Amino acid sequence: MRRSKLSLTFFAAPILLAALLAGCASNGSTAEADEISAPQPGEAANNGGDSGGGFLSKVGLAKAEPVVIPAGTRIRVRTTSTLSTKSNTSGESFVATIAEPVTVNGKT
Repeated sequence: MRRSKLSLTFFAAPILLAALLAGCASNGSTAEADEISAPQPGEAANNGGDSGGGFLSKVGLAKAEPVVIPAGTRIRVRTTSTLSTKSNTSGESFVATIAEPVTVNGKT
């Protein structure tokens, strides 16, 4: 009895592994086909009719317009790490977050 269970395990394991590998291999080609045929973000799907849309298409999204911040505008930031003249040099980059809203022409 014990020997038959052991034989069954050694027989079933390679078959199971082969099925798993075959399933993964065929799944990859389907994903590539979906990427090619799916509309890219920001593109509308052209189905030849009303697509019905989701919540965002019914609400309507405002288009983001570029904002030009004039030279010399002061922007207050908070550094995320310590800056020191001992360890940092002029022109070296650093990470920071904006500490207060930036106002340009009365708009934030």
